Amino acid sequence: MFGRRTRIPPGPSVIALRTGAPLIPAVIYMREDGSWHAWVQEALTVEGSADDPEAVTATATKLAAAFEQLVLRAPTQWHAMFNRYWL
Repeated sequence: MFGRRTRIPPGPSVIALRTGAPLIPAVIYMREDGSWHAWVQEALTVEGSADDPEAVTATATKLAAAFEQLVLRAPTQWHAMFNRYWL
């Protein structure tokens, strides 16, 4: 993500692979006037099995790339939820 290795929780990828549920990257930003605005991207294409670590990694990588684009829309509003993401 942004040219650096990072960690991303595998849960959303595993659930999408296990159930066939769409994986839709989305974020909510606060505008300067205090109102909220959401950006929703198209569902990611996921392929493989939740039991295959390579499929989970590939799906998580797609999700990270999607979030990279969403973070660029308002980088000051992104935070790492108190987790260490950057390796």
